[in-house]
Amino acid sequence: MAANLSRNGPALQEAYVRVVTEKSPTDWALFTYEGNSNDVRVAGTGEGGLEEMVEELNSGKVMYAFCRVKDPNVQLQDAGAQHADSYPELSGKGLCARALYDYQAADETEISFDPENLITGIEVIDEGWWRGYGPDGHFGMFPANYVELIE
Repeated sequence: MAANLSRNGPALQEAYVRVVTEKSPTDWALFTYEGNSNDVRVAGTGEGGLEEMVEELNSGKVMYAFCRVKDPNVQLQDAGAQHADSYPELSGKGLCARALYDYQAADETEISFDPENLITGIEVIDEGWWRGYGPDGHFGMFPANYVELIE
């Protein structure tokens, strides 16, 4: 059976976004299964880097780790405050956004979300429509003006 990301989707996305957001102190997240189910849940997050994350790993459970590692030899310009249209080379590179308004999908090619939900893995299609993973894990289109990009 496949891992179920839908049940805890918003919490999983929130942990992911906190790790990938440069200004967030959170630099790792651990995920595991709920009991004997296929539902993936957040097992923990932290700010202490790889060393702290490794201490939290449990060899008696199936766990997935996600960590932000900073290389002091690489200096990247912070482009997070700019609109995605200003950086077409970033489209499809995992942009994240927070929903500003409620949106209900018109058909199976679109995603639905509520205010404050996170949309991840965003691809910029054009100025008006983007594609990404909604809170239920479904990948589809949505109106770009209903969300704000997260730095």
